[in-house]
Amino acid sequence: MPSLNRAFLAAKPALPAGLECGTLEPLPERILQFGEGNFLRAFVDWMVDILNEKNLFHGGVTVIQPIRQGLVPVLNAQDGLYTLLLRGVQNGRTVETRRIITSLRRGLNPYEDWTGFLACARNPELRFVVSNTTEAGIAYTTEAKPADACPETFPAKVAALLLARFDAFAGAADKGLLFLPCELIDKNGATLRDAVLRHLQAWNTAAAAAWVNDACTFCNTLVDRIVPGYPKPEAATLAAQLGYEDKLLDAGEIFHLWVIEPVPPVSLSLPEPTTRNSQPATSPAPLPRPPIQNPKSKIQNSPSPSLLSRLAAELPFHQAGLNVVWTNDLAPYRTRKVRVLNGAHTGNVPAAFLAGLDTVGEMMADPLFGKLVRQSVFEEILPVLNMDAADKAAYAEAVLERFRNPFIRHELLSICLNSVSKWKVRVLPSLKEFAAAKAALPPRLAFSLAAIIAFYRGIPAGDRELRGVRDGKPYPIRDDQSVLDFFVRAWGAYDASKDAAALVKTVLAETAFWGEDLTAIPTLQAAVTAALAAILANGVKAAAERLL
Repeated sequence: MPSLNRAFLAAKPALPAGLECGTLEPLPERILQFGEGNFLRAFVDWMVDILNEKNLFHGGVTVIQPIRQGLVPVLNAQDGLYTLLLRGVQNGRTVETRRIITSLRRGLNPYEDWTGFLACARNPELRFVVSNTTEAGIAYTTEAKPADACPETFPAKVAALLLARFDAFAGAADKGLLFLPCELIDKNGATLRDAVLRHLQAWNTAAAAAWVNDACTFCNTLVDRIVPGYPKPEAATLAAQLGYEDKLLDAGEIFHLWVIEPVPPVSLSLPEPTTRNSQPATSPAPLPRPPIQNPKSKIQNSPSPSLLSRLAAELPFHQAGLNVVWTNDLAPYRTRKVRVLNGAHTGNVPAAFLAGLDTVGEMMADPLFGKLVRQSVFEEILPVLNMDAADKAAYAEAVLERFRNPFIRHELLSICLNSVSKWKVRVLPSLKEFAAAKAALPPRLAFSLAAIIAFYRGIPAGDRELRGVRDGKPYPIRDDQSVLDFFVRAWGAYDASKDAAALVKTVLAETAFWGEDLTAIPTLQAAVTAALAAILANGVKAAAERLL
């Protein structure tokens, strides 16, 4: 079977029905992308492809391989082409699109071609930099100023790129770059900027650091799209349908959201940036927060609308109908995602797993747990989420629809990883705000904490892992070793005393987990104890039925 590349498409008289293809005309390389993985190809590169098709943008993407081994050889063999499947449930209907993405121009491995990498900095048409180098990628580690070899860390690569651009264009103000990092950390743009400036200052290139601070724009971003990636079980069938082999075949859900917040320049007397094994650097004070507007408005009102309008005009995603929001404060959007999408996962998945379910789809299809998820979101999370009622309800409906996506097999056990720290960030704020506003506990969120305690019952099974038992069969419990050691001790004390109240008090009082003593929340200890006792006596399914 032929491989997907430009020569194959040029010789092919027609594409199969239902397969779209982006523009094949030559495009100037205006975007530099650190990362060639599934997410960026199903998110940013797809958006750029749509912009090019609608004549709203005229530019291609140069992909930089962020580590020594990667997909650049395969990408170049296919001339940057790949097929993207977007599949899901939308307004109650199953939807699928197939598209050959043509926005990628070429890939480059800077470890093998450092000279070629630096040549990208001298491209006068280069304007944008996107990245997804994993959450650990944006971290400052001391590295010497590179001479003729690629540095190891992502911020050092960016610093070297910007230093070369500063030198090439003599610090011209109009040759600054716009950075759109997609790493899943809070304030990703500000964190990257601080690390880059730290490198430039350490390399005694103060003039370049000042140029970066003044001429370049770093943005904090929030990204949201589930991307399962290469659909291996379907690959042979899809190749037969498409008529070619595609080693970069990618699959994602229909839903997408990108919220972009420009970060203002800072004083070059910088705080210590993020380092590995340290706390994040202090970020600049956020701009005043505007209310979330009608979702149809993609450029939010702000104290500096001219900046937002100018940046949005350069990348007019909103004009193409894409769900991209330019705003001066993405915090409300992050809160919404963490509380609703992530909170619905963390608050319900451990119980559903213990009840014998294995995937998010199974959880949503189950009459009991599907109802539990919906009630926890609409009756306990949304009421205390300080946002426009229609906006948050629409978002919640979209989230539950995404959970029912038949094309995505999202394992409950994978979501249970590090459940303790996740519950603190994703569920605890909703529980506390509900209790304060209603003078009563949200019963389903309290039940979720009891389910997590039950889930963490296990015996040591190696480094950072316990072995629990569900329906007579073992399952792995994975978390930081200190968390696992705590639960081994706590459950050991319970096995000796059979006192659920003492166990719950021990867990709730562990300030290392929650940042506070949760026994101080009125009636929480009693509610969690009753729920855990019910789980231990009759099983989690019977306990959930009683709750509802």
